[in-house]
Amino acid sequence: MTGRQKVKLLVVVWGDRYVREFSQIALPALLASGNLPVLAQETDLEVLIMTQRGSVPFFDREPAYGALCALCPVRFIFIDDLIPGGNFGITLTLAYARGIRDSGEDQTSTYFIFMNADFVVANGSLRTLYKKIQDGAAVVFAPSLRVCSEPTVSVLLDAVSSATNRLEMGPREMVRLALNHLHPTVIAKTITQSLIRCNEYNHLYWQVDRSTLLARNYLIFVPMIKPERPMPPVNSYSDYGFVPELVPSGRMTVLEDSDDFFMLELQRTAQESQRLRCGRPSQAKIAAELSRWTTREHRFVAERDFVFHSGELPANLPEVRAQAVAYMKALCTLMSPRPVSHLDHPYWTVWFNAWLKARPPTQRVIAELGGLPQDQLQSLAPKSEEAAKAEPSNTFQSSLIDRLRRHFGKASKVPIWRHNWLDIRLVLNWLDGLGERRQRSCLMLYNTGSFLARPDPQLASFNHAELDTFLDLQARGQGSSSARYGNVLLHVVDSSLRSVRTIFEQISSRFDEDVEIAIYAENWNLGSTSHDLSGELPIIIQDFLPGEWLDFEVTATFAGGRIKRWLRRVEVRLLDRLVSTNAKRALVLPFLAGLLSIVWGLTAINNWRLRRKLSACPEYCSSFLVRLRRGTSPRTTSSCASPQSAAIRHQAFAELPSPRANAAQTAP
Repeated sequence: MTGRQKVKLLVVVWGDRYVREFSQIALPALLASGNLPVLAQETDLEVLIMTQRGSVPFFDREPAYGALCALCPVRFIFIDDLIPGGNFGITLTLAYARGIRDSGEDQTSTYFIFMNADFVVANGSLRTLYKKIQDGAAVVFAPSLRVCSEPTVSVLLDAVSSATNRLEMGPREMVRLALNHLHPTVIAKTITQSLIRCNEYNHLYWQVDRSTLLARNYLIFVPMIKPERPMPPVNSYSDYGFVPELVPSGRMTVLEDSDDFFMLELQRTAQESQRLRCGRPSQAKIAAELSRWTTREHRFVAERDFVFHSGELPANLPEVRAQAVAYMKALCTLMSPRPVSHLDHPYWTVWFNAWLKARPPTQRVIAELGGLPQDQLQSLAPKSEEAAKAEPSNTFQSSLIDRLRRHFGKASKVPIWRHNWLDIRLVLNWLDGLGERRQRSCLMLYNTGSFLARPDPQLASFNHAELDTFLDLQARGQGSSSARYGNVLLHVVDSSLRSVRTIFEQISSRFDEDVEIAIYAENWNLGSTSHDLSGELPIIIQDFLPGEWLDFEVTATFAGGRIKRWLRRVEVRLLDRLVSTNAKRALVLPFLAGLLSIVWGLTAINNWRLRRKLSACPEYCSSFLVRLRRGTSPRTTSSCASPQSAAIRHQAFAELPSPRANAAQTAP
């Protein structure tokens, strides 16, 4: 094959689940007509699969692997000695380095394409890489978009052709699939919403419309490199150190549009859930976190937009681009001006030492690392670890929690000394903010026992229905479907959070184009020590937000806090004592009543103190209200403006009662 450019596709895969998903989904996607077949026809292509020895029989049984072998040469490189069960990023980096070194003297004349096992590329993506090969690119950057694997895998499996063993899914169709199943970490890193946040912002996203997401990426995947010098000893992660070590000239190309290159990343929904919390991200905290780890290359590529879109580019994209530029300019002023070196990077050194201790390295691994100091080799013996401190647990559950979890009465009349005054303020504040929109047709749905079911003049303009009754009518297809609504209020308790997305899928056809939706969620067991909405919501966010949430402005307010939780628990305990006190202990009743009055007074003070601090999510969140407004351009948290940064170098709804003239008829 003289005269043809050498290209090697390096795939690193280990573990039964990843081997299976790669063989049955990612590999068929690579075999699509616009991917590996293009490279096989135009270049001297070889595929190197870096895996465990025990995985080879599985590959031999897979039809897609047979199709790959028929297309181009395929070899296995075994990495059993790199899989000690520690940090996967270390194993991935060392495996890719081994694959590059396999080319020997041809390293600097070969293009290396990297592919993680959980990446699924759209048809035509590798054709774009071939065009960059023709252009003489040295490094190509392109981001992936993380999705929840549980609902996505079945869709991708169904799309694989049994006749050709190919997954021929174009970029816009695959982006549409990804936007429908975005991973909670992607939602948390979308700074145009204030519902959930993340403690690590390696990517930043802006909503554009229902089919478009704008991204700025610090930690971005490198799908292709042509080394300018042979692979040196590994000294950092592949996405930190490969570019400065292999391409010292810094000739970098960043792809900017999902039409040209798109790959989704399959991850379990619970992946990194411990990093998610409720509330709006702080720009200062994002800047501080980025300052701790971003290298020169990370900051360089973050100057370029990437657009994920499943349709034509929308008209408001330039406006959102300008918002991103302003936000990034403000962010950069808050960051440390000096980037972190990829050499001895703190993330690498910490995890690399842990990886070494998981299993002593073989002589081959030590050689690939360029040797290890003797004192470091001696330190690999396992050391005793201090036992983790058990978290204090409290199993107290008052017999009155369920009986007193609601203060029945008009929402607008709940006194400030009540434990749920702040919670109800979230709804009342939203109602007050509607203004003239209150004249629009309004819909209200709620769980059994909701305070919204009680007669209240503030809610008299809403058509209303109990949620279970409504869903039953929906299932039976009863009622008319003519009414449309401009305002929708849904009240759910913590146990119903996973049903919210399904509910809105059933009624979305009844929304006005500029509908405003409020989802009020409440923890009905605030006395529990283990239940906290701020920790639960980020984990199930994919089942909570409506499917078209990108098309809405998303804001949130919160109630709760440690003091509120403690006062509520004391209140319940005192009430329990008051009820259970017998005649012999009647003398303590005045004392208990006095203590209860003090608790109510402290509750009033705490409620007054927090009444204007509802935008921040507290610990032990007792309730939150999410406001979704369609017809408004997404807004960022920054008002700065600047010119563009310098370019990088080279379904049927049951008819509800009319607004109640006699609210007492619907009261429980």
